[in-house]
Amino acid sequence: MTISNKLTFFRLLVTPFFCALLCLFVFFVARGGKVALSIFVFLLYFAMEITDMLDGVIARKNNEITDLGKIFDPFSDCFMHLSFFACFTYLKLIPLWCFIIILERELLINFIRMLLCKVDIVLSANIFGKIKTVSYALLSFFVIAFLCLKVYNIFPENIDGILYTEPYSFFNIFACISAFFSVFSFVIYFKDVLKSGALRNISK
Repeated sequence: MTISNKLTFFRLLVTPFFCALLCLFVFFVARGGKVALSIFVFLLYFAMEITDMLDGVIARKNNEITDLGKIFDPFSDCFMHLSFFACFTYLKLIPLWCFIIILERELLINFIRMLLCKVDIVLSANIFGKIKTVSYALLSFFVIAFLCLKVYNIFPENIDGILYTEPYSFFNIFACISAFFSVFSFVIYFKDVLKSGALRNISK
């Protein structure tokens, strides 16, 4: 296994553990907070996001770009962020409908990628897909950073309404932006699939 794929596998392996730890951490925050745990949670999250950036860079630098990597990396990224958003939805930090839209988009696009593998076609993500990924990463960063910093009691009392409990709060708006780019990038990707004629080959 290449170095880039090992980093991708690390992210895939750690994601369930991180999500369980995040929910446990929120339980502690509600009861006074744990400073050491907040640092560990954020550093682990940071390591996961960094590996998401590094695996592609290392693959290009070491000429390790493979068809497996082109599928494995976006799947691992999808698995990681969907797991984050499931936790955020459970904790009522982002709207359920945004999570459902994002979930269905990611399931559909991974299904299409599997179909394309049948005819040995791998389509790279478009620019809007990359913007979508950045929006996922930023939303995850803002929410997790907020949860970790909440331990230190540095926020005003009304910050919850500003950030997530009100209909037009910051997290809700950012989740809507992520959902929009999620859908828009899928439409562009599906359009490219139709142009490639891959679907006609699959049906034969």
